[in-house]
Amino acid sequence: MGWDSYNHLRDPLLRALLPKVVCAFDPEIEAEFPPDMSGRRTVEAAGKRFTQTVVVPKGEPSNFLSEAEPRGKFAGLMRQPRR
Repeated sequence: MGWDSYNHLRDPLLRALLPKVVCAFDPEIEAEFPPDMSGRRTVEAAGKRFTQTVVVPKGEPSNFLSEAEPRGKFAGLMRQPRR
């Protein structure tokens, strides 16, 4: 996310997706905690299901950010004016 992400908060196309988003308890993912902060997302579109599971998200000690990643985010946030 950068400052320009906030420009999309009132986008009617994006807001039309909100009622279609469901957050659900997943016992398989929950069983990964506390050693891992796992997550899963599933998108259903055009009669197909697409799933992605992340066991160890970026930023966790075992999947730490490279030096370039936080520097890049910092530089991007410094370039974008706040609104």
